[in-house]
Amino acid sequence: MNNQPVGASRIPKVTWLGLFVALFGMLIARQIAYYISPTLTFTTAVWKESLIWLCVIALLVIIRRGERLPLTSVGIGTCPVVEIDSMGIGHDYYLCLGGLRNRSRHPLRWGG
Repeated sequence: MNNQPVGASRIPKVTWLGLFVALFGMLIARQIAYYISPTLTFTTAVWKESLIWLCVIALLVIIRRGERLPLTSVGIGTCPVVEIDSMGIGHDYYLCLGGLRNRSRHPLRWGG
């Protein structure tokens, strides 16, 4: 007789790989970038951002090829582009408004 409960199955290794990349990918990318250049420069920032985007691409490949799931399983493609753009424009407006408001309160912090 099988001792496993009904419905229980082994978690595929690719799932564990995806979880590892999602949890530790950005930390590892940051450490690699600072290992390449210990001082904070523009080049270091470009390296770090590039490595983070490689982690994102690796996760998307793991989801599509390894897990064989659609990207809608992680929320990509579930919202119309017009709605995304309108939320982005509204968010930008809100941030600009907050920045201008803070500038008028603290003119010395902005070099004014």
